[in-house]
Amino acid sequence: MSNFINKIQIDKLRHLVGGTFILFFDLFIYAAISKFFQFPYYFGIITILVAALKELFYDKLLKRGNVEVKDFLYTVIPVILVYFSVLITKYYPVF
Repeated sequence: MSNFINKIQIDKLRHLVGGTFILFFDLFIYAAISKFFQFPYYFGIITILVAALKELFYDKLLKRGNVEVKDFLYTVIPVILVYFSVLITKYYPVF
């Protein structure tokens, strides 16, 4: 496992950690708002849009980084994992 992690570039790990922070912020907003409104479980689309807008605005328009699809994917991986697990447990409950 550590060999796999060592093969990932530092930039991609930063995107993975950044995506995790965006996910926690997204889940915090979802938890705060869901008391008042009913939102679907695919609230993570907002997180994916934030990651896409970051790649577009910061990297492409401001020219402060490289526009890469891998950066976007590494930012979105935590969101996809968490929300797929939420959907799976919703439709296929363990208990």
